[in-house]
Amino acid sequence: ETRGGDGGFAGGGGGGGKQNGFGGNGIIVITYEPAVAGGSCSSAGTGPWATGGTWTAGCTGASGIPAGNDTVTILNTHNVTIATGVNAVAENITINSGGTLTITSTGGLTADGNFNNSSGGTVTGTGYLTLNGTSKTIEGTGSATGLTGLVTLTGDKTINAGTDLSFGGAMTISSGTTTNNGTISVAGTFTATGNWTQGTDSTLNVAGSGTNAIAGAGTVTATASGNTVNYNLNGAQTCKVISYHHLTLSGGGAKTC
Repeated sequence: ETRGGDGGFAGGGGGGGKQNGFGGNGIIVITYEPAVAGGSCSSAGTGPWATGGTWTAGCTGASGIPAGNDTVTILNTHNVTIATGVNAVAENITINSGGTLTITSTGGLTADGNFNNSSGGTVTGTGYLTLNGTSKTIEGTGSATGLTGLVTLTGDKTINAGTDLSFGGAMTISSGTTTNNGTISVAGTFTATGNWTQGTDSTLNVAGSGTNAIAGAGTVTATASGNTVNYNLNGAQTCKVISYHHLTLSGGGAKTC
């Protein structure tokens, strides 16, 4: 702070973009710098995520690529690729029908908002997908069986009714509570460090490793009316010992509960 000549002071700072202080005449001066709003942009064609030319105007990241607070849509016929080693970010993600998001090798996407893989959309690749944020939604009926990298969910999530998404790799519920009101299929290990709740008439298909097919110390709740948990590995599996409304054992091989 800087003391004024007549005994006042000016300066100080404050969180959240505020700057507070007293003017030289003892008048309180408050200025406010609003947070930068996120942009909204769509794919302009097939290309790398990290190249500005892949995107329409509206992305707020460096060189015209999406930033962490942007809403991003991949349009029909466009294949946007997150290259090896690229850690892409966005707020909300939608893959439209006919659009493709390819996440390669050690590349990945972290989104802090809502995720929608629309009917006819495709998410594929060996990289990771991390969905952060609280009170966010997951929806869609597009293809994700080609995504064999790790899918991580953090914070409270709602999987909307009518959703039908099959992931080709492992899934980890890292924190918060994910409430499933649709159908989710996981080909790899399903780990609940956070909590997973089956909503009414929902389905969870688990095809993970034979021992502790649902792993982790988080709480899995599967008692809602009409919901089903299906252990469907074509091989031996050990299911999680909890209360189930509908428990289905399929795919062949010995199942132990």
